[in-house]
Amino acid sequence: MDGDDPDTAWIREQVDQVFDPSSESRSADTEVTDQGIADKVALAAALVMSLVFLCFLVVLALTAGP
Repeated sequence: MDGDDPDTAWIREQVDQVFDPSSESRSADTEVTDQGIADKVALAAALVMSLVFLCFLVVLALTAGP
């Protein structure tokens, strides 16, 4: 590989930006925070509980007599 190749230099620069935590090109909105994870877990739990409740209502309706 030729070290003077502009494509190689560009690729190295991109890799350095990705793996350098102090890089200016990284935006703050891409960082994963504990609060964001907690919000997603809470939302997933609420959706699962809603689905379980809906299934309970369906089973209750199907097993109820006329």
